[in-house]
Amino acid sequence: MDNEAALWTILVIASATDLLWGKIYNILTLPAIIVGLGLRYHHAGFDGLWDSLLAILIAFCLYYPLYLLKTFGAADVKLLMAIGAWSNHLFVIKLGAVAVVIGAAVCVWILLQKRGLCGSLHSLRNSLNTPRTHTLKIPYAPAFFCAFLLIRGGGVWF
Repeated sequence: MDNEAALWTILVIASATDLLWGKIYNILTLPAIIVGLGLRYHHAGFDGLWDSLLAILIAFCLYYPLYLLKTFGAADVKLLMAIGAWSNHLFVIKLGAVAVVIGAAVCVWILLQKRGLCGSLHSLRNSLNTPRTHTLKIPYAPAFFCAFLLIRGGGVWF
């Protein structure tokens, strides 16, 4: 399986399970990391392995803080790490950044739909002044998938 097909497969399955059950399962992400590392080493030697390990490390370092802030779930971070195993650090940074923008836009849209403009502004003010007790949970795997489509299909951006 080539890297492009693997990324498509991982993102489609993760998006489906995230939308249907609100979860991205470890049975997808952890084997994807291991197999991605193995195949990158097999095809490109230590250079390929190093690229994958660096991408995994960067995905963890950049996006684990978003997990701590309850913006991402742990599975979202592992999904980005799996993508890193099959790609490289620049792709992980691009994909993660575009997905955050897409996810934020979806969050704003959902919030406006649920609470209207005044209610959304009031909710934003309250969340800035008090610790989070309840957050709006959105599935991020589809945002990663949409980001993947934008980057791969509309490569003029990056």
